Amino acid sequence: MESQLLNNIIQKLQAIGFKINWTLLKIGYEGQDFLPKLISSNAISQYTECLVETMESDYELIVQLISPEDEMEFCEILEKLARDENVEQSIQQRKLRVYVVLEALETLPNDYFNGLLELTDTWVSLGLPDDCPHVVQGRNNTYTPQEYYTQDVFNSLLEKNKQWVRDEIEYIKSLEK
Repeated sequence: MESQLLNNIIQKLQAIGFKINWTLLKIGYEGQDFLPKLISSNAISQYTECLVETMESDYELIVQLISPEDEMEFCEILEKLARDENVEQSIQQRKLRVYVVLEALETLPNDYFNGLLELTDTWVSLGLPDDCPHVVQGRNNTYTPQEYYTQDVFNSLLEKNKQWVRDEIEYIKSLEK
């Protein structure tokens, strides 16, 4: 399943309506604090193959991404392409964060207890950022486990997470117009 995830992420990000750029691909390939490695070199190479036909510049570099000699060459080329573009790195990180949350929401267990655990794990893995819509039991709140682990709290937090995804997608798209 992981290789399937790695191969489809670029397409899923495009389907969301996000612009794909080298900085996004580099961050997704390398991973960062609170963002796991999400995009494989194979997925980047496949994406690059589709670009070659329409590229007007950096053609030689991009062709090398399709079948690099080794990982070091791949990383160097990706680094150069990312360095040469003018995109905000934090926005690219946010795109990947949206993807992680969206994937978690799509695969969430049906029962409230495990669903709350999965949502919490997702946001903890993302470092519990300031704009996190999720409430963690006992963190900056007085929820007891009996109050927190209920269907009502799960439903409420599920909706807050879904709304966060919608708002975040809209915000990112508005920045990229």
